[in-house]
Amino acid sequence: MLIFLSLFYSALDEAMHWVRYFKKGIDRVEMWSHFVAITGHVLMIGCWWQWYSAGYPGVAETLGHLPWK
Repeated sequence: MLIFLSLFYSALDEAMHWVRYFKKGIDRVEMWSHFVAITGHVLMIGCWWQWYSAGYPGVAETLGHLPWK
């Protein structure tokens, strides 16, 4: 669920920047920086998912510290 929420937030944030780019003509450099940031975020989320699927021992320890667990 946390991975999904992270992806959702990233997509929403990126969409808002693209709307600003098309409507207000913000700087291309800013858009490239956001593109690189979203790419890095998706890569990081993919790594988290891979570690979780592979049974990384830190996952169980982290889940044990969550307040609703």
